[in-house]
Amino acid sequence: MRLKQIDSILFRILYLLVAGIVVCEVFAFTDMTSILFTLTFPVTVAVWLRSIRKTLTGMDFLVISISALAIISVLINAGITNTPISFDYFKKLIMFIMSLLFLQTAYRMKADESLIKFMNRLVDFLTVFLIAVYFLYN
Repeated sequence: MRLKQIDSILFRILYLLVAGIVVCEVFAFTDMTSILFTLTFPVTVAVWLRSIRKTLTGMDFLVISISALAIISVLINAGITNTPISFDYFKKLIMFIMSLLFLQTAYRMKADESLIKFMNRLVDFLTVFLIAVYFLYN
C-alpha cells in the first residue's frame, strides 16, 4: 500500500520520537525520555489503524490474535501468582504489542522516496551526534 501524506507524517513523527529518545537518553533526561517513549504508543496505533483502514489481511488477524493471547496469558499469570495488576505490570506487554503493530504496519506500507531520505538523514544525524558526544563528553 502506498503512503498517503498523513501516513508519511505519522511515520516521521514516530521516527522523530525515537531519535528524541536516543538524544534524551544520552543526556540522561529521564523524564523527557519517558514522555517521548509514551508518545510512541498512540502514534504507533494511529499508523497501524491507518494501514488497516481499507482491508484486514490474515496477517493483521494474526497480529490481533497474538496480542489477545498475550493479554490473556499475562492476566492468567497475574491471577495464578496473585500479582497486583498495575500499569508497570503491563509495560512489557504493551511494548510487545506495539512492536507487533509497528512491524505489521512497516510490512504493509511501502515507504516513498522522501520518507526513505528522511530516515537516512535522521540516522546520519544520530550517528554524527553519538560520535560527537563520545569525543566531547566521553
